[in-house]
Amino acid sequence: MLHVLNDGSKVRLIQAKTLVHIPIWDGNRTLSQDHVAKIKRSITDIRNLDFGFRLVSRMDEDADGKPVRQTVVVDGQHRRQVLSDYFRDTQNAPDFPIVIVEKEIQDESDIITYFNTLNAQKPIHLSLEPKMIVNKYILALEKEFNTGKGKGLIRSGATKRPYLSVEKLREELCKKVTCGGSEEVSSFIARVKEYNTEFASDYATHLTYKKSDLDIIEKAKEIKFMLAVDAKLSWVSLCLSPL
Repeated sequence: MLHVLNDGSKVRLIQAKTLVHIPIWDGNRTLSQDHVAKIKRSITDIRNLDFGFRLVSRMDEDADGKPVRQTVVVDGQHRRQVLSDYFRDTQNAPDFPIVIVEKEIQDESDIITYFNTLNAQKPIHLSLEPKMIVNKYILALEKEFNTGKGKGLIRSGATKRPYLSVEKLREELCKKVTCGGSEEVSSFIARVKEYNTEFASDYATHLTYKKSDLDIIEKAKEIKFMLAVDAKLSWVSLCLSPL
């Protein structure tokens, strides 16, 4: 470790070939191949891409409840893509060190807040990016359900029901969400809360279930969180429209 920043982020060195195997955060804006090509044209030495990457890490549980560290690139995805293409296309390319800034976070809402802070001064229209709109919904859902005793109900990585996978949630929201104004998000959350309560009291009306699902349903009722019981997340569509 080289240094600790004021916000607790750690400045350290990793190898470029290690960086290209760290996944991009799923909530990042859409990768622009035009921007990747522009970076490739602008550099004369691949080693010039040795700085400016922001990563976030957190301790999570895998599907079996075992602790596992999750690390993703939250800023610098286009430069990382340039590096990835270079090592793929250049046989026996030598590795080299890269300076990264890594921040420890707790949940998805921390990543969204951090990403928004990093990009606040950048000349891009984040409000028009589909994933940026979806992030508003995820942030609101975590604020509603991932607090107090509900910490960890919505989680990243390999997730077993009745806990809800952030990745599956984001995928479904990206299919359905078209606008992300504060009123639309607030209305959505209100309908999700109502749906969650109704589902717990009368799940047979909302779901055609198998006998093997009963343990999941009972656990979901125990933790008062029914949103992952339906593996298809049908409630997303229902709650995006007035009941």
